[in-house]
Amino acid sequence: MNSWERLTRYIKLLRKYNKLETEYEVLREYTKEQCFEKLIDKMGEPLEIKRLREENKRLRIKVKELKNELRVNKGCISDIKNNISCKVSSKKQKNMIVDSSILKVGSKWE
Repeated sequence: MNSWERLTRYIKLLRKYNKLETEYEVLREYTKEQCFEKLIDKMGEPLEIKRLREENKRLRIKVKELKNELRVNKGCISDIKNNISCKVSSKKQKNMIVDSSILKVGSKWE
């Protein structure tokens, strides 16, 4: 009986060992896949960062251009205001009303 118990015990341990070995292989393959995926993600990060930097640079240039365009437009509006006030003062029309702060020009016709 002693040898029979030994044999059954050996078979149980062998099954347990095989089960643990397969679980180990599954976990090993899973970690390999996860590491590979993370490696690919990390390799893709510099490309993403480069793309974002280029987009940021392009947007900054666009903002600069739009700000300059606004300055030019403000300059044109102030030139228009100055020209209107100069014309009005040079003609000395008593019925002409000019409000240069809001750029409204109105006249009274008699």
